[in-house]
Amino acid sequence: MATESKTLQEDVALMLAFQNGDEAAFDSLFRRHARVLLGFFWRATGSRTAGEELVQETFLKIHRYKASYEPRATFRTYLFTVARSILQDNWRRMQKQKAERSLERAPEPVAHGNNPERAAASREALLQVERALEELPESQRTALLLVRYQGLPYEEAAATMGVTVIAVKSLLNRARKHLIHKVKK
Repeated sequence: MATESKTLQEDVALMLAFQNGDEAAFDSLFRRHARVLLGFFWRATGSRTAGEELVQETFLKIHRYKASYEPRATFRTYLFTVARSILQDNWRRMQKQKAERSLERAPEPVAHGNNPERAAASREALLQVERALEELPESQRTALLLVRYQGLPYEEAAATMGVTVIAVKSLLNRARKHLIHKVKK
C-alpha cells in the first residue's frame, strides 16, 4: 500500500513538472498509464485499434489542457475522468454508426476441440453478453468498466464519474441485474 501511495504521489509530481514545461515528465506518465488505459478502452469498445486511438486522444487532451490541471485527487482519477469523457464522446459517435456495425465485432469462439456445437454455443453466449453490455446505460457501463475491469476502488470511480460511492454501487448493482436478466434469456 505504501508503494502505491508513493506511485500516486509521483504521478502528481510528474504532472506538475509537465505543467512547468518538462516534456519528459509527460512521457513518463504516458509510459506508466497507457497500457492500463488501453485495457479500459479495449474492453469498452471491443477493439484494440479503437482503444489505441482513444488512448492517444486522451493523452493529447491532457497535453493540450495541462495548464488547467489541479491536483485535487490522484492523477489516476484525473486520467480516468478525461478518459471517461473521451469514451462518452466515442459512444455518441458510435451510436450514429450503430446500424453499420452489426456483428462485425463478434468475439472469437472459445476453442472446444472438435466440437463445433460447443464452439457455436460459446460464441453465441459471448455475443449475448456483448449485446447486453451495449444495452447498458452509459453510466452503468462506465461504472462496470472502471470498477470491475480496471479495478478502481469505489471512491476513485465515484470521483471519476462525478457521483457518490453509493451511486457507483447502485449503478453496478443495476448493471449486474440487467446482465443477469439478458444473459439468462
